[in-house]
Amino acid sequence: MSLPVDGLAIHPEIIKKLKNAKISKLEDVLVKGSADLQKATQISAAKIENIKEQACNLLYPIKVISAWDCLKSAYQKLPTGCDSIDRALNGGILCQGITEISGESACGKTQICMQLALHSQLVKRNGRLSNCLYICTEDVFPSQRLLQLEQSIKHHNPLLTNHRFSDHVFVEHISNKRSRRAADNICQI
Repeated sequence: MSLPVDGLAIHPEIIKKLKNAKISKLEDVLVKGSADLQKATQISAAKIENIKEQACNLLYPIKVISAWDCLKSAYQKLPTGCDSIDRALNGGILCQGITEISGESACGKTQICMQLALHSQLVKRNGRLSNCLYICTEDVFPSQRLLQLEQSIKHHNPLLTNHRFSDHVFVEHISNKRSRRAADNICQI
């Protein structure tokens, strides 16, 4: 982000001195040393420090959040895509951490995991949609089913038709006991 020195809350004469010294952007203020700025502009050391502090705050604002907001974000839930499961889980699965889903053969574990892999991308992190790591322990990852679920989401949410969900699901295939033990160790870190 490039901002002009005109945005500083300082006297116009000081801004003029900065511009005469060929310092027109806030980045220029931060890159140069205080002594160099003082020499080039004939501005006092105290005012230079004030200018540098303002430039830093404008370019890199610190976002302060309360402990409550931090706690709330730690317990943010991701809907599974199935209302009855979401009710049983009080809103879905926690967004942070690792969730293991286990159960009898053919009970829908893969289905719900793929839905979560797609729905997890709707959670924004740093202003961007998220990616998903899918650890597959089956013989073959059901990529065709993932594409079908993606089309279903797009059908129900027309604003998402241009998003390629499947491009943001990264599959790690683990098919033997030794690989699974390695994955267990990674998940425990």
